[in-house]
Amino acid sequence: MRNEGENWVSTNDRPHDPPLSEEGFEQAIALGDKIQGLLAENGLGDCKVSCVYSSPLLRCVQTANGAISRLNELYRSNHEMEEDDSSSASIKLRIEHGLVESLSLNWYSSWCLPGSDSSWGFYQKLPGEKFTWDEKSLKSDDDGCWNVHELATRGATELFLPFESLSHIIGDGQRLTIDYEYTSLFNLEDKRYRWGNFETRKNDAVRMGMVARTLLNKHPGETILLVSHGGPTTHLYAELTGCDFDSAPLCRYTGTSLYINKGDGMIENLVVNV
Repeated sequence: MRNEGENWVSTNDRPHDPPLSEEGFEQAIALGDKIQGLLAENGLGDCKVSCVYSSPLLRCVQTANGAISRLNELYRSNHEMEEDDSSSASIKLRIEHGLVESLSLNWYSSWCLPGSDSSWGFYQKLPGEKFTWDEKSLKSDDDGCWNVHELATRGATELFLPFESLSHIIGDGQRLTIDYEYTSLFNLEDKRYRWGNFETRKNDAVRMGMVARTLLNKHPGETILLVSHGGPTTHLYAELTGCDFDSAPLCRYTGTSLYINKGDGMIENLVVNV
Protein backbone atom coordinates (compact mmCIF):
# COMPACT_ATOMS: atom_id res chain seq x y z
CA MET A 1 0.00 0.00 0.00
CA ARG A 2 1.93 2.92 -1.37
CA ASN A 3 1.34 5.74 1.12
CA GLU A 4 0.52 3.90 4.32
CA GLY A 5 3.98 2.69 5.29
CA GLU A 6 3.01 -0.95 5.64
CA ASN A 7 5.82 -3.30 6.66
CA TRP A 8 6.22 -5.25 3.41
CA VAL A 9 9.10 -3.04 2.25
CA SER A 10 11.14 -3.42 5.43
CA THR A 11 10.64 -7.15 5.94
CA ASN A 12 10.72 -8.78 2.49
CA ASP A 13 13.57 -9.72 0.17
CA ARG A 14 11.49 -8.44 -2.77
CA PRO A 15 10.43 -5.05 -1.38
CA HIS A 16 9.38 -3.70 -4.78
CA ASP A 17 6.93 -6.48 -5.60
CA PRO A 18 4.28 -7.02 -2.91
CA PRO A 19 1.49 -9.53 -3.55
CA LEU A 20 -2.20 -8.88 -3.14
CA SER A 21 -3.71 -9.11 0.31
CA GLU A 22 -6.58 -11.50 0.98
CA GLU A 23 -8.97 -8.61 0.33
CA GLY A 24 -7.06 -7.87 -2.87
CA PHE A 25 -7.68 -11.40 -4.15
CA GLU A 26 -11.39 -10.92 -3.52
CA GLN A 27 -11.32 -7.62 -5.40
CA ALA A 28 -9.48 -9.26 -8.31
CA ILE A 29 -12.30 -11.78 -8.68
CA ALA A 30 -14.85 -8.98 -8.37
CA LEU A 31 -13.09 -7.15 -11.22
CA GLY A 32 -14.47 -9.78 -13.60
CA ASP A 33 -18.01 -8.88 -12.54
CA LYS A 34 -17.22 -5.17 -12.74
CA ILE A 35 -15.94 -5.46 -16.30
CA GLN A 36 -19.01 -7.37 -17.45
CA GLY A 37 -21.20 -4.81 -15.69
CA LEU A 38 -19.49 -1.84 -17.33
CA LEU A 39 -19.76 -3.46 -20.75
CA ALA A 40 -23.47 -4.09 -20.25
CA GLU A 41 -24.11 -0.56 -18.95
CA ASN A 42 -22.53 0.87 -22.08
CA GLY A 43 -24.40 -1.31 -24.55
CA LEU A 44 -21.54 -3.78 -24.99
CA GLY A 45 -22.96 -6.70 -23.04
CA ASP A 46 -22.41 -9.14 -25.90
CA CYS A 47 -18.68 -8.40 -26.01
CA LYS A 48 -16.43 -11.11 -24.57
CA VAL A 49 -12.97 -10.25 -23.27
CA SER A 50 -10.70 -12.14 -25.64
CA CYS A 51 -7.29 -11.42 -24.13
CA VAL A 52 -5.77 -9.91 -20.97
CA TYR A 53 -2.43 -8.10 -20.82
CA SER A 54 -0.73 -7.40 -17.50
CA SER A 55 2.22 -5.57 -16.01
CA PRO A 56 4.88 -8.10 -14.94
CA LEU A 57 4.71 -7.02 -11.30
CA LEU A 58 3.09 -9.61 -9.06
CA ARG A 59 0.05 -7.70 -7.80
CA CYS A 60 -1.01 -6.93 -11.37
CA VAL A 61 -0.50 -10.52 -12.52
CA GLN A 62 -2.59 -11.72 -9.57
CA THR A 63 -5.29 -9.14 -10.31
CA ALA A 64 -5.38 -10.09 -13.99
CA ASN A 65 -5.53 -13.79 -13.19
CA GLY A 66 -8.37 -13.28 -10.72
CA ALA A 67 -10.35 -11.31 -13.30
CA ILE A 68 -9.70 -14.00 -15.91
CA SER A 69 -10.93 -16.69 -13.52
CA ARG A 70 -14.20 -14.86 -12.97
CA LEU A 71 -14.68 -13.87 -16.62
CA ASN A 72 -14.21 -17.49 -17.72
CA GLU A 73 -16.69 -18.57 -15.06
CA LEU A 74 -19.26 -16.03 -16.24
CA TYR A 75 -18.80 -17.05 -19.87
CA ARG A 76 -19.26 -20.74 -19.06
CA SER A 77 -22.35 -19.96 -17.00
CA ASN A 78 -23.90 -17.78 -19.69
CA HIS A 79 -23.32 -20.46 -22.30
CA GLU A 80 -24.17 -23.44 -20.06
CA MET A 81 -20.72 -24.97 -20.44
CA GLU A 82 -19.09 -27.54 -18.19
CA GLU A 83 -16.14 -26.54 -15.98
CA ASP A 84 -13.64 -28.56 -18.02
CA ASP A 85 -14.90 -27.32 -21.40
CA SER A 86 -12.32 -24.60 -22.02
CA SER A 87 -12.27 -24.76 -25.81
CA SER A 88 -13.95 -21.38 -26.21
CA ALA A 89 -14.10 -20.00 -22.67
CA SER A 90 -10.48 -19.83 -21.60
CA ILE A 91 -8.76 -16.44 -21.66
CA LYS A 92 -4.98 -16.45 -21.57
CA LEU A 93 -2.83 -13.92 -19.76
CA ARG A 94 -0.06 -12.11 -21.61
CA ILE A 95 2.73 -10.44 -19.62
CA GLU A 96 3.54 -7.07 -21.20
CA HIS A 97 6.57 -5.19 -19.88
CA GLY A 98 5.24 -1.97 -21.37
CA LEU A 99 2.48 -1.93 -18.73
CA VAL A 100 4.90 -1.90 -15.78
CA GLU A 101 4.88 0.69 -13.01
CA SER A 102 6.64 4.00 -13.70
CA LEU A 103 10.35 3.21 -13.24
CA SER A 104 11.01 6.64 -11.81
CA LEU A 105 13.00 7.98 -8.86
CA ASN A 106 9.69 8.25 -6.98
CA TRP A 107 9.02 4.51 -7.41
CA TYR A 108 12.55 3.28 -6.75
CA SER A 109 12.94 5.35 -3.59
CA SER A 110 9.63 4.04 -2.25
CA TRP A 111 11.28 0.65 -1.66
CA CYS A 112 15.06 0.65 -2.16
CA LEU A 113 16.45 3.08 0.43
CA PRO A 114 17.13 2.25 4.09
CA GLY A 115 13.98 3.34 5.87
CA SER A 116 11.84 3.34 2.72
CA ASP A 117 8.25 2.90 3.91
CA SER A 118 6.47 2.41 0.55
CA SER A 119 5.69 6.13 0.26
CA TRP A 120 5.79 7.37 -3.30
CA GLY A 121 8.82 9.67 -3.61
CA PHE A 122 10.27 8.59 -0.27
CA TYR A 123 13.62 10.27 -1.07
CA GLN A 124 11.95 13.63 -0.45
CA LYS A 125 11.65 12.71 3.23
CA LEU A 126 15.42 12.41 3.63
CA PRO A 127 17.37 15.26 5.30
CA GLY A 128 18.99 17.87 3.11
CA GLU A 129 17.62 20.01 0.30
CA LYS A 130 19.52 18.66 -2.69
CA PHE A 131 20.37 15.13 -3.70
CA THR A 132 22.61 13.51 -6.26
CA TRP A 133 22.54 9.84 -7.14
CA ASP A 134 24.46 7.15 -8.91
CA GLU A 135 23.84 3.44 -9.31
CA LYS A 136 24.75 2.63 -5.71
CA SER A 137 24.06 5.58 -3.46
CA LEU A 138 22.07 8.72 -2.76
CA LYS A 139 24.11 11.48 -1.15
CA SER A 140 22.93 14.55 0.70
CA ASP A 141 24.56 17.96 0.94
CA ASP A 142 26.34 16.98 4.17
CA ASP A 143 27.97 13.96 2.48
CA GLY A 144 25.69 11.48 4.18
CA CYS A 145 25.13 8.33 2.14
CA TRP A 146 22.16 5.98 1.83
CA ASN A 147 22.95 2.61 0.29
CA VAL A 148 20.23 1.30 -1.98
CA HIS A 149 18.81 -2.21 -2.09
CA GLU A 150 20.92 -4.44 -4.33
CA LEU A 151 17.94 -5.19 -6.59
CA ALA A 152 17.69 -1.51 -7.52
CA THR A 153 21.09 -1.64 -9.22
CA ARG A 154 19.99 -4.41 -11.59
CA GLY A 155 18.24 -3.97 -14.92
CA ALA A 156 14.48 -3.52 -14.58
CA THR A 157 13.59 -6.88 -16.14
CA GLU A 158 15.56 -8.67 -13.41
CA LEU A 159 13.01 -7.37 -10.90
CA PHE A 160 10.22 -9.52 -12.33
CA LEU A 161 9.45 -13.05 -11.18
CA PRO A 162 9.89 -15.75 -13.84
CA PHE A 163 6.78 -17.54 -15.06
CA GLU A 164 7.60 -20.74 -13.19
CA SER A 165 7.72 -18.83 -9.90
CA LEU A 166 4.49 -16.97 -10.58
CA SER A 167 2.61 -20.22 -11.03
CA HIS A 168 3.30 -21.15 -7.39
CA ILE A 169 2.13 -17.91 -5.76
CA ILE A 170 -0.71 -16.71 -7.96
CA GLY A 171 -3.38 -17.46 -5.37
CA ASP A 172 -5.15 -20.32 -3.65
CA GLY A 173 -7.16 -22.41 -6.06
CA GLN A 174 -6.30 -20.25 -9.06
CA ARG A 175 -4.77 -21.66 -12.21
CA LEU A 176 -2.29 -19.46 -14.01
CA THR A 177 -3.12 -19.18 -17.70
CA ILE A 178 -0.05 -17.42 -19.10
CA ASP A 179 0.46 -17.33 -22.85
CA TYR A 180 4.09 -18.49 -22.93
CA GLU A 181 4.44 -17.77 -26.65
CA TYR A 182 3.70 -14.06 -26.28
CA THR A 183 6.64 -11.66 -26.67
CA SER A 184 6.38 -8.30 -24.94
CA LEU A 185 5.86 -5.37 -27.30
CA PHE A 186 8.01 -3.03 -25.25
CA ASN A 187 11.67 -3.94 -24.72
CA LEU A 188 12.71 -2.70 -21.28
CA GLU A 189 16.19 -4.12 -21.63
CA ASP A 190 16.93 -1.59 -24.35
CA LYS A 191 16.13 1.26 -21.94
CA ARG A 192 18.54 0.06 -19.23
CA TYR A 193 16.37 1.52 -16.46
CA ARG A 194 17.80 1.02 -12.95
CA TRP A 195 18.85 3.12 -9.97
CA GLY A 196 20.50 6.24 -11.40
CA ASN A 197 18.89 5.82 -14.84
CA PHE A 198 15.25 6.54 -14.16
CA GLU A 199 12.30 6.62 -16.52
CA THR A 200 11.01 10.15 -17.14
CA ARG A 201 7.36 11.14 -17.13
CA LYS A 202 7.56 11.72 -20.90
CA ASN A 203 9.01 8.26 -21.54
CA ASP A 204 6.33 6.68 -19.35
CA ALA A 205 3.66 8.40 -21.44
CA VAL A 206 5.28 7.37 -24.73
CA ARG A 207 5.47 3.67 -23.83
CA MET A 208 1.89 3.56 -22.55
CA GLY A 209 0.59 5.25 -25.68
CA MET A 210 2.61 2.93 -27.92
CA VAL A 211 1.50 -0.23 -26.13
CA ALA A 212 -2.17 0.76 -26.01
CA ARG A 213 -2.40 1.78 -29.66
CA THR A 214 -0.47 -1.27 -30.83
CA LEU A 215 -2.77 -3.60 -28.91
CA LEU A 216 -5.88 -1.82 -30.17
CA ASN A 217 -4.68 -2.36 -33.73
CA LYS A 218 -3.70 -5.94 -32.92
CA HIS A 219 -7.24 -6.76 -31.75
CA PRO A 220 -9.68 -5.03 -34.14
CA GLY A 221 -13.27 -5.61 -33.12
CA GLU A 222 -12.23 -7.38 -29.92
CA THR A 223 -12.53 -6.54 -26.23
CA ILE A 224 -9.22 -6.67 -24.36
CA LEU A 225 -8.24 -5.91 -20.76
CA LEU A 226 -5.02 -4.14 -19.76
CA VAL A 227 -3.90 -4.34 -16.11
CA SER A 228 -1.35 -1.73 -15.06
CA HIS A 229 -0.62 0.84 -12.32
CA GLY A 230 -1.89 4.29 -11.27
CA GLY A 231 0.60 6.59 -12.98
CA PRO A 232 0.88 4.58 -16.21
CA THR A 233 -2.91 4.27 -16.59
CA THR A 234 -3.23 8.02 -16.11
CA HIS A 235 -0.64 8.47 -18.85
CA LEU A 236 -2.64 6.04 -21.00
CA TYR A 237 -5.78 8.15 -20.60
CA ALA A 238 -3.86 11.33 -21.52
CA GLU A 239 -2.25 9.70 -24.55
CA LEU A 240 -5.47 8.18 -25.92
CA THR A 241 -7.69 11.21 -25.33
CA GLY A 242 -5.16 13.93 -26.12
CA CYS A 243 -5.51 15.74 -22.79
CA ASP A 244 -2.66 16.93 -20.57
CA PHE A 245 -1.50 14.54 -17.83
CA ASP A 246 -2.01 17.12 -15.08
CA SER A 247 -5.64 17.62 -16.10
CA ALA A 248 -6.37 13.89 -16.53
CA PRO A 249 -8.47 12.10 -13.87
CA LEU A 250 -5.79 10.54 -11.68
CA CYS A 251 -5.96 6.79 -11.16
CA ARG A 252 -4.94 6.01 -7.59
CA TYR A 253 -5.02 2.60 -5.89
CA THR A 254 -7.70 1.12 -8.15
CA GLY A 255 -9.64 2.30 -11.16
CA THR A 256 -11.26 0.85 -14.25
CA SER A 257 -11.64 2.73 -17.54
CA LEU A 258 -13.37 1.77 -20.76
CA TYR A 259 -12.27 2.85 -24.24
CA ILE A 260 -13.70 2.19 -27.69
CA ASN A 261 -11.57 2.16 -30.81
CA LYS A 262 -13.62 4.12 -33.36
CA GLY A 263 -11.07 3.57 -36.12
CA ASP A 264 -8.79 5.99 -37.97
CA GLY A 265 -6.98 6.78 -34.71
CA MET A 266 -10.13 7.92 -32.93
CA ILE A 267 -10.50 6.65 -29.34
CA GLU A 268 -13.64 7.33 -27.31
CA ASN A 269 -13.48 7.16 -23.51
CA LEU A 270 -16.74 5.83 -22.03
CA VAL A 271 -15.70 5.33 -18.41
CA VAL A 272 -12.71 6.64 -16.49
CA ASN A 273 -11.29 5.36 -13.17
CA VAL A 274 -14.50 4.08 -11.60
